[in-house]
Amino acid sequence: MFTRMITTTNNLDAFGRTYTNFDIMRKILRSLPKTWKTKVMTIQEAKNLTKLS
Repeated sequence: MFTRMITTTNNLDAFGRTYTNFDIMRKILRSLPKTWKTKVMTIQEAKNLTKLS
């Protein structure tokens, strides 16, 4: 799944739309199924995603 997201963002980059690491991480976390909700919340709380570089 991560590879598909990176491929998509790279293709969009070719069209002039760039994504920061923060945007990519948020999109990946949002795309996970609802069964992953508690894990996503744990990841978001454990790491300050605004400082992700």
